[in-house]
Amino acid sequence: MKKFSLIFALVLLFTFVLPVFSGATQLGGYVISSEFGDERLQAAGKTLSKYMTEITGKAFPVSTSGNAGLIFRLSYSDDIPDNGYVIETKENEVLITGSGTRGVIHGVYAFLEKYCDCDWYTSTLYSIPKNENLVIPAGEKTEYKPFFEYTDTDWLSPRDVEYSLANGLNGNPYRIIPSELGGNVSYISNFCHTFATQFCKAETYFDEHPEYFALHMGMRVPDQLCLTNETTYEIVRDEVMALLQEKHNPDESLQIISLTQHDNRKMCQCVDCMKLDNENGGHSGTMITFVNRIARDVKAAGYDNVAIDTFAYQYTRKAPSKVVPEDNVIVRLCTIECCFAHALDDETCPENAALMSDLSEWSKICERIYVWDYTTNYAYTLGIFPDFGVLQKNIQIFYENNVVGLYEEGNYYMEACDGEFGELRAYLLSKLMQNPYLDYDKTMNEFLEAYYGAGWESIREFIDMTTEKPVPEKEHLFIYSTMNETLGFTAEDIEKADALWENAKAQAETEAQKNNVIRSEICWRVWKAYHSSDSEAHAALIEDIKALGITQTREGDTKGPDGLNFLDGTVKKWGDKILFPLSIVFYAISAVISLAIAVIAVAKKPRKYVYLLLPILVGVFFEIFGWHRRAYIAWVDVDEYYLTLALMVGIFAFGGVLLGRGVMRRILSAVLIPVIWSAGYLAFVVVINNVIFNNNAGSLAIGAAFAFTGIYSIFVLALNLQKLIKEKKK
Repeated sequence: MKKFSLIFALVLLFTFVLPVFSGATQLGGYVISSEFGDERLQAAGKTLSKYMTEITGKAFPVSTSGNAGLIFRLSYSDDIPDNGYVIETKENEVLITGSGTRGVIHGVYAFLEKYCDCDWYTSTLYSIPKNENLVIPAGEKTEYKPFFEYTDTDWLSPRDVEYSLANGLNGNPYRIIPSELGGNVSYISNFCHTFATQFCKAETYFDEHPEYFALHMGMRVPDQLCLTNETTYEIVRDEVMALLQEKHNPDESLQIISLTQHDNRKMCQCVDCMKLDNENGGHSGTMITFVNRIARDVKAAGYDNVAIDTFAYQYTRKAPSKVVPEDNVIVRLCTIECCFAHALDDETCPENAALMSDLSEWSKICERIYVWDYTTNYAYTLGIFPDFGVLQKNIQIFYENNVVGLYEEGNYYMEACDGEFGELRAYLLSKLMQNPYLDYDKTMNEFLEAYYGAGWESIREFIDMTTEKPVPEKEHLFIYSTMNETLGFTAEDIEKADALWENAKAQAETEAQKNNVIRSEICWRVWKAYHSSDSEAHAALIEDIKALGITQTREGDTKGPDGLNFLDGTVKKWGDKILFPLSIVFYAISAVISLAIAVIAVAKKPRKYVYLLLPILVGVFFEIFGWHRRAYIAWVDVDEYYLTLALMVGIFAFGGVLLGRGVMRRILSAVLIPVIWSAGYLAFVVVINNVIFNNNAGSLAIGAAFAFTGIYSIFVLALNLQKLIKEKKK
């Protein structure tokens, strides 16, 4: 009987234990789940078993029972906040209890980080220290409630599932977390800009039913909806319901449908939309009213774990004064206009003060605010974006102002454009969304040491320098700032920074660490290139960038490193600081001449009252060109750009009509005057921006065109004045 028992025990050992031991020959303990058939507890148990075996060299099989070694017990509890966890350590026992779909798995990774010193710095750089004599202190209790229900960032490493689990990310646009590992907070629609693209598609409805779409500046446009049109509402409602029938999963903690405006400013200006917006003090009036209707329909249909998401973005950023979002409506506030050299609550920064005012107003009426934040420079992505001084403070501000979801948009094209501090920023953002009040310096330093090696302190000192002087005096840091508008470094600072980077490279212990230093140093070299006219150094930098496999230098770039023009920051300054102010002087002169013309025309006999239109049109013209300039530089509203161009041609044609004598001459001058202006305008815009500066000098080109237009206006008005004076003498 004893012999049979021994054989039976050996069979059990080889059948059930050894496959789980992963090569370990000694039992370290057991991982026991309260519900052995539950896939999430099983997956969390296997993760814990895997890493405990790797760390200690001993086996920790997943089982329904066990009483030898260190025992881990995984279970659920409804008493814990949603997707939170509790870790309790006892004598030879660790209890990891979670709630929701992600509580237990996040508790497992939290245990590994806290008690085993594990860390997941990037998708390829993990720290899993070996410790055969691991001791877990008894009598400790860690309780965690998530600060945010939704956390996501689109940098490179966060797209990895394991990295996301370890660092608390749960969004779905860039990763699909398997359901057994907790799943995602899922946007089951497209992520953003869904009006006219996914819901009530322009390609389906616009040709036959333009009335479903926005009436903007007197025209129906295909890339925004009319939100007071009843049929538009019915179409969107039906499409939302069809999407829910196809993709709804009642087992997910939260599913989201995005009903969001297109990425332009073509809000509907029809009578009904304007009435509703005016009643609410802004364009969010129509947006929230429309979205509320859909949200009520979704709730009435029984979709309790579904929320409807919309934007507070650009023209809808201001909270409505009357309508209140339904409790299943998410308002996603966007920080695109903000300055990132200053914390958002810095009252001395006008852009940030405006954002805080809007956030405060939304927080009074909305229980589910998300924030779409920005964390890179989209025009100069390879250059330094010195926002490390505000990352923690801003996320704390979001949390303290009732924000429950965060999307930290960054360099989403980093795979082709990895040359700054992308991995560091991704790690810090992920950790801060897990806990906005963590030890920021400690967290940053641990990453720097693991990623850059022994010279990490030099890189930390460089980052601190950029934090102390993120912009030149009286400047602000925006997501499209030039390198000339970034960092307020002196010659002494530049020399010191050079030495810090050289020291970091010299101390790198491995090729991987040295490569990381060289790759991140690119941002410093790019900044210096924009402050230098050394063409040889520029060429060498471009070759080094290409050698690192970088094929994209900014958002939307199709030319790659060869398209870099290190003079564009300087020429932007010429356009913004010299030509644009100079053109204002020219327009002031034009205004004076137009007033003189009006006075003379009315004073003489016969009185020519038509000339009274000139000063009015000159004023209107200046306003239109300012509008035109903004449309050109931003290049968001292309229709707006061409419309303002047409209006300016029309005003010059009117000037030509006044200049001519007789029908034929009036027609000729009405054609010739705007044609000459258009040719000069195109020469400045196309030749300067597209030909000379490789599409990198929009501000200079439009500044030159602005100045030329001012001079040309003086010329045309002077001809009109001369004509009137001659007529008066006769």
